[in-house]
Amino acid sequence: MKLEHFWNIKHIRDNKVIYEDNQVANTISNQGISAILNSFYRGNATPSIFWVRLCNYTPQVTDTLISLASYEPPVTNGYAPYKITADATTSGFPTSTSSGGSTLTITSAMATFTADGGNIGPVTTAYVATTGYIGTPPSITLDNTGILVSYLPLALTRTILNGDSMTYEFQVQLN
Repeated sequence: MKLEHFWNIKHIRDNKVIYEDNQVANTISNQGISAILNSFYRGNATPSIFWVRLCNYTPQVTDTLISLASYEPPVTNGYAPYKITADATTSGFPTSTSSGGSTLTITSAMATFTADGGNIGPVTTAYVATTGYIGTPPSITLDNTGILVSYLPLALTRTILNGDSMTYEFQVQLN
């Protein structure tokens, strides 16, 4: 059996999809692999919240949130890390499916980033972290004390123009 992560991405402008990439496999970082193994087999605490974050950098498996910090867009123009809870609610992982065989898939809520008041980006990578921000929008500070779980470099550099949205949905699949 193999544990895989996939992303579905859409860039939307004027209610039309101008870029789409589906079922793209991402990379699980060394920190992510360690966290998965330690939480299941060693009884370490499992995160109750995950965050989808964006950056203009292509990570390596050895990177951490600290090494990505300077590449993340500023928390302005509608950008802030997107919170996904570790549960079956609509803000977490609401969909769990089985093919009837050995394939089990859980799908996250749709993380949507909408540029408002200016552009977000350029963006080259989406990633999942165990921390996002401290404070209450719009007065927030990025929190890089957690771990980098996984990441997906995009096929193309994207800038989310004022009024555009980009959606990110990720799936974890056991085959």
